[in-house]
Amino acid sequence: MYLGIDIGTSELKALIVNPQGEIVASNHATLSVQRPHPHWAEQDPSAGGRPVVRRLPGCASTIRR
Repeated sequence: MYLGIDIGTSELKALIVNPQGEIVASNHATLSVQRPHPHWAEQDPSAGGRPVVRRLPGCASTIRR
């Protein structure tokens, strides 16, 4: 099994792929973006790992054995 994590500006996606390249589980979370001024976007870098940790159990629980 392979784990893929995509941390974008507004969403985090995690998926698990089997050796045949088939997606066997996926999960996603919306990330918060602060906009203190027009045309600005900021994120808290210290919060970056928390959504990943929260999404992994959701992926793992959907894998069929």
